[in-house]
Amino acid sequence: YVSTTGSDAANGTSTGTAWLTPQKCATPPVAAGDTCILRDGTYSTTGPQVILISSSQSSASGTAANPITIKAENDHGAKLVQTTRSGGGAAVTIYVSRPYYVIEGFEIDGTGVTYDTSSTISHAGVGIYANNVTVRKNHIHHIARTQCSNSPFGNSGVFMNTGLSNILIERNKIH
Repeated sequence: YVSTTGSDAANGTSTGTAWLTPQKCATPPVAAGDTCILRDGTYSTTGPQVILISSSQSSASGTAANPITIKAENDHGAKLVQTTRSGGGAAVTIYVSRPYYVIEGFEIDGTGVTYDTSSTISHAGVGIYANNVTVRKNHIHHIARTQCSNSPFGNSGVFMNTGLSNILIERNKIH
């Protein structure tokens, strides 16, 4: 579990011992078959890029029989707020580059972001860089709404890298 009142020193195994940082959902001890639940509330990052990331070699991977699920406790009750990003690179709220993840039920909001229009930044609510990822029942909105990007990647609610397979995007509301 993750909660806006949690602690990253906790073990995350119950609502009473919830983690504070959503990033904990993509690192050990989370393993194949686990579900990480974000309790209702608003989550943002003080870092320049993402709220959830599963890209490092230390990040867990799911399996076909046991994916890792990261979901909101109540549909759209966990709000992930994209923060301002400047300089090159990507601003992606949920960045998945390990296989067999399910991302479900979040509100992903880019409303309050100030965009650096002089750089080649691309913005996405969810960025998929691995095979076998499911993105479902999310409300993704206002991603890069005030920016005309000169980025070669552009801006999108859900971005998928080229050459991926077994990607399922279903029942999302994107505007």
